[in-house]
Amino acid sequence: MDIDAQISDAMDDILARVFLKDKSDIASHHELRFKEDLGADSKQYFPILSIFEDKFEILMDYHVFQYEATTIQNAIEYVIGEYHNQHG
Repeated sequence: MDIDAQISDAMDDILARVFLKDKSDIASHHELRFKEDLGADSKQYFPILSIFEDKFEILMDYHVFQYEATTIQNAIEYVIGEYHNQHG
């Protein structure tokens, strides 16, 4: 599995745990919006960022992530972009 697929799979797994959803529901609905559909509030972004920073050794700005991650797909694209920017 390439790094982009690993990040996407990790996002599905992390969001399922944070939002208490089934991973397959998250994986099949990347169009879901964080705030409107998942009911995300600011405190839920921290564990998501922390897990990605540790697992993929990247640094992400909380405010940028919150702004960029309007949908699950946007969040995946943001993390993938940050990974490639920081690791080449």
